[in-house]
Amino acid sequence: MNLQDFPPKKRDKLGIVWVIFLLLSISLLCVSFFWVLFFSPTGQSETVQVDFNEFLTTNAPVTPPSDQSIFHVAIASMISPQHTFEVYGELVEYLGERIRKRPKVIQRRTYREVNDLLVAGRIDLAFVCTGPYLQIADKGKVTAIVVPIVHGKNHYHAYIIVHRRSPYQSFGDLKGKTFVFMDPDSLTGSFYPNSLLRRINETPETFFRDTVLTRNHTDSIHAVSYELADGASVSSVVYDYYQKLRPEKTKDCRILEVSEPLGMPPVLVGANVSETLKERIRQTLLHMHEDPYGKQILERMNVDSYVPAETIRELYEKTKEFIPTGMKPKFASPKGVER
Repeated sequence: MNLQDFPPKKRDKLGIVWVIFLLLSISLLCVSFFWVLFFSPTGQSETVQVDFNEFLTTNAPVTPPSDQSIFHVAIASMISPQHTFEVYGELVEYLGERIRKRPKVIQRRTYREVNDLLVAGRIDLAFVCTGPYLQIADKGKVTAIVVPIVHGKNHYHAYIIVHRRSPYQSFGDLKGKTFVFMDPDSLTGSFYPNSLLRRINETPETFFRDTVLTRNHTDSIHAVSYELADGASVSSVVYDYYQKLRPEKTKDCRILEVSEPLGMPPVLVGANVSETLKERIRQTLLHMHEDPYGKQILERMNVDSYVPAETIRELYEKTKEFIPTGMKPKFASPKGVER
């Protein structure tokens, strides 16, 4: 017997009953799914906590956290926030397991905010760009412990990129065009292109028609790919990562010029981190490539291994030349910074 065997009025009622039953069944399945995902022991992971919005004041008294099992990790936004956690999430989790502490990841939109938190002693560990590090290296508040080796190299470059169909053949051809800067304190995304302008007695205001500030290298690459800007200066570490693992992001870009070698972005520890913990973190990262699981994580990051930061001290000294002479870091409070 099927529904057509019932009289019209009964068919209508039964049809309504079946619709209600179907909707209730779907609702129950959805509730069960989300309960398992977010509340069951197997569906919930508490290893890494990511905080995109919490504000850590830089003028508050520097006191040890109440929970000594937690350590704060800052990741400068060299790539988009979502992709940052994709890339660094496994590394931070791996590190937390090895040093037996629960990492709390703090992301900020600007390099200056991360520097503020480091100088104020509110961050234990930070993955930063070279430019911001060189501005606070002599403050005695942070220590560079390791740097990554990428494709066998302990240095990286700034790439001046343009659209692949563009006619530009040199940086000078971008005069009167639209150019993308990444962050005011970025070595590759700001200091390097400004050094090119100083060599020809120009400024961004006099040389370019318009300038754009993106806050991360991913968006700078997108701006050129989608022809929203004529050129940009980006980190070779980020560009090469996409070129190898996500080539669709760079397929419409062309490298116009390459900078001289620059000191690799370091991993920093704050002044309040004990020597014992500092050494545990250092040794974990230095030997990560020797562990099969650690090696897999590094491969997904496009990193060969980590080496002691002091091995490139001379390179850092040369890299300082790209930061304007006499420039002093101004540590503005993150309050009021647009998120």
